[in-house]
Amino acid sequence: MNRYEPNPEPPISSVLHAKAADLGIPITANFELTARCNFNCKMCYIHSSKGIDAEKELSAEKWIGIAEEAKSLGSLYVLLTGGEPLLRSDFAEIYTAICNMGMVVYLNTNASLITEELFDLFEKYPPFRVNVSLYGASEETYRSLCGTKHFRTVVNNIRRLKSMGINVYLTCSITRYNKDDLFEIQKLADDLGCHLKAASYLYPPSRKCDPEIGSNLARLSPLEAAEKKIEFEKIHYDEETFYSRIGGFVYSADYIINDHNDIDEGYEVLCRAGKSSLWIDWKGNLAACGMFGDERFSLKKMTLSEAWRSVNEDTVKIRLPIECRNCRYRAFCNVCAAVCRTETGSFDSVPRYVCDLQKNLYELSKLELEKRKSTSL
Repeated sequence: MNRYEPNPEPPISSVLHAKAADLGIPITANFELTARCNFNCKMCYIHSSKGIDAEKELSAEKWIGIAEEAKSLGSLYVLLTGGEPLLRSDFAEIYTAICNMGMVVYLNTNASLITEELFDLFEKYPPFRVNVSLYGASEETYRSLCGTKHFRTVVNNIRRLKSMGINVYLTCSITRYNKDDLFEIQKLADDLGCHLKAASYLYPPSRKCDPEIGSNLARLSPLEAAEKKIEFEKIHYDEETFYSRIGGFVYSADYIINDHNDIDEGYEVLCRAGKSSLWIDWKGNLAACGMFGDERFSLKKMTLSEAWRSVNEDTVKIRLPIECRNCRYRAFCNVCAAVCRTETGSFDSVPRYVCDLQKNLYELSKLELEKRKSTSL
């Protein structure tokens, strides 16, 4: 395992996605099988403690039919996500059918519900990768953030998956409730032999039953989020890589000239959403991205091909805030269409929280470089 690998995706995947985007092919299909979850994480953008009716979810038969349609459109990669997808009693039926179609299957899970039957299933049909959300390094943190005590179960299940030769990729959302666990979380990831990606930016809970635009009670202030990003990078990378990365932040802000004054519109969508990737939510609505929450394209009313064509055409028209084109922090800013939409309610409005986070990241990076310079004299 190379802890510093920036992208664990096979190089061929990037090539295929670029070609698919040129051709308007949804080579990746993200299936949100459910919005239900056995955790009640305080920062979640979709799950609600009010509960979600399982009867309103698409049936296994419907999901399998959608997968067949996606394959006919050119989909090769399928991500099964939620909520917690393993809550579905028919998960094995859906998973097995998609594997038998020859699709490359990824799975998002909190890893607390992997039964012996599912371990047997994964041994027979190994997922290409299992993405596990790791919320802390102790039962106490899990109880505080997720409202449940499943830490030991999660760790044991990750070890079991690794022993089976399954690739496990860990993600961590840095919140008010686990911000002091970063060192132990990285130590645990190393012990497990897993890649770890930690993010200090949290989306607003825009898709919960009680949506809130531009806020998330679990997230840190912009300054705290920048501080924790620096802290994690210092833990995650060796010294030279760390200083090279923050040096790149500072250099891009101080020396790269942004001369787009003659352009009267913002950037297009910068990621794969709506170009080579589609998202289908638990109710059967197709969107470019899971954060868009667009219910105009229901697969109960139109074919996947028709819905994808409309989403693809809409995506091309999206423009980010024009102010972002000349922003000095744009080279290392994580602003995207989904961030703008959830923070402000529109694609072309500036998400000030993110702006403040990047400004603080720049200032803190400069301080780190100055401290290093002073100690080396």
